Amino acid sequence: MAFHKSVVPKYSGAHRFACLALYRGLLRQCANLPTTIPELNTSRSLIRQRFRRYKKLQSPSQSVNALKAGYEAFDLLHSAAHGNQNGIQSITDLLAEAQSIQQRKLTAQKALAEARPARPPNKAERKKAEFQRHQDLTAHHHPDTEPILSRPRPFVRGKRHIPRFVSARGIPFLRIKKYQPKNLSGVIRTKLNKRWALVLRRHRLQSELLFTEDEDMWDVLTGCREHADWTSPVEDAFLAVEKQILSSDQKNRALAEKMWKVVLAERELAEKEQKEAVRENRIREGRKRLSSSPPLYFRRVLVLEKKRTEKKRIEKAIADYEGKRAERERKQTQKERKQAERESRMRKSRSLRNLFRRVLV
Repeated sequence: MAFHKSVVPKYSGAHRFACLALYRGLLRQCANLPTTIPELNTSRSLIRQRFRRYKKLQSPSQSVNALKAGYEAFDLLHSAAHGNQNGIQSITDLLAEAQSIQQRKLTAQKALAEARPARPPNKAERKKAEFQRHQDLTAHHHPDTEPILSRPRPFVRGKRHIPRFVSARGIPFLRIKKYQPKNLSGVIRTKLNKRWALVLRRHRLQSELLFTEDEDMWDVLTGCREHADWTSPVEDAFLAVEKQILSSDQKNRALAEKMWKVVLAERELAEKEQKEAVRENRIREGRKRLSSSPPLYFRRVLVLEKKRTEKKRIEKAIADYEGKRAERERKQTQKERKQAERESRMRKSRSLRNLFRRVLV
């Protein structure tokens, strides 16, 4: 039993050739239309639009109908190009009808869009809008902004929010709440870019220092030594860049220590305020119970309040805090000692290298 082979028009070479030939013929006939009638100038764009719309047809019957309509349009354009007034009038009417249909469709779509209720923004869109609004508000530094190092505040309304100590690639700052202000992000980005530029310059000078040492060695070997050596200017620039990086790191370290003291003070005040709030709540509950309970219960509450070990807990918290602070100071001292030893080793290595150069000279 033989089956009929199905043909997909867009994969058929003969179909593609026929469609492209018809498309080129229609465009050539549009170029031959009379230029005295401006309405005929839109025929080329209409042909391109219809071919683009129907280029994915897969039904053989629809493809045949579209080709028949194209051939009829070709005959009509051919007759209009040779001055046939009936053909010109027919093309003008067809173009006017197509424009009116397109205008009615656009009007209906616009009315439908206006009648459709606006979709409420979802959670992601609301969050994005809130973030953008916050960025616009914090784009510039407000003149009445309180300096961060002036904290902790002695009194706040409601619950005290403890700032979080954050390090952005070595740049310390305190995050009060999200979202992060735009001006703060700009300051951090500027500092990081400046430090990274110094690091790149230090690496470049470090590589150039090797070449200058080779140049000095070549001058010694050839006996053509100049008045100034090659290494000293590059080494001075290298040391200056290192000094700048070290100075910025020391400033960031000092700022981080001040910010950490602010965090510790905020924690201490928050703990104290929390204890006071708990005590006030207990007193308030005791008064409520006193109004509805006999005096014996109130005397028992007072005895229990006197027997509480609030003082011991406070002393224990202070001792823990002092121990942690002593541990941090010890670690900091060790770190400084290691840094001093590293710097002394670097100075010794430089002195040995200079001594070696003098011996060679």
